[in-house]
Amino acid sequence: MELKGSAAYEDDQFFRNYMKRRHREESPNKIIEKPVMLKMIGDLVDKDILD
Repeated sequence: MELKGSAAYEDDQFFRNYMKRRHREESPNKIIEKPVMLKMIGDLVDKDILD
């Protein structure tokens, strides 16, 4: 079965593997993206966040 686009995340095995890789300590999200995003956001003290 070929998984395409966002529908791939509906497949249990695909999603479990994705989450396993996504949350590892050496994940690019943790070592590259998160620090950059936090720097861009700046100080959030006394600020409200709308999600």
